[in-house]
Amino acid sequence: MKKDGYQEPLARVAVEAEITTRGVALPPSKPPSHWSVLRNRNYALLFWGQLISAAGTQMQIVAVSWQVYLLTHSAIALGIIGLLQAIPRLLFSLVGGVLADIIDRRKMLLVIEISMASMSTLLALFTLSGPSMSTWSM
Repeated sequence: MKKDGYQEPLARVAVEAEITTRGVALPPSKPPSHWSVLRNRNYALLFWGQLISAAGTQMQIVAVSWQVYLLTHSAIALGIIGLLQAIPRLLFSLVGGVLADIIDRRKMLLVIEISMASMSTLLALFTLSGPSMSTWSM
């Protein structure tokens, strides 16, 4: 039995079989919480890191789309930018699965996250440089 009172399912069945043969009633078992998986430190770090990264990626997509629309006032340019943002994801997801089996996943994840952060920083610097920025420099 673990310190929080939760027993593994198989251990619980064995204990139930032993106790019910003696005629002693068991207290109702408490199912694990949906958040109990975050007790694992490595998984929690991965979960929260990916959550923050995905939120940042979505914010960047919205910011780029908004900026393109403000620069061009064109729905076609907005659609083209959206397509150009989706193409690398489609292409690299096919190659990424193969690379994930070959290369150390942790190092690959760090390289990808650092490159995404540096691209976001470059976009911010281009944006702060003023209105001389063209749509296609994004």
